[in-house]
Amino acid sequence: LSKNRFGELPEEVTEFPFLEKLHLYHNAIRVIPETVVMLQSLSYLDL
Repeated sequence: LSKNRFGELPEEVTEFPFLEKLHLYHNAIRVIPETVVMLQSLSYLDL
């Protein structure tokens, strides 16, 4: 999801609880929502 100019984390991402890596660099995300805790398998987050 990198290089998409997102201003916030797309809520649909939380529909993938087994997601292990999430690349979000080159976006305009300023706040990580509390719903990110639903990604219990997430071990790598690149902002």
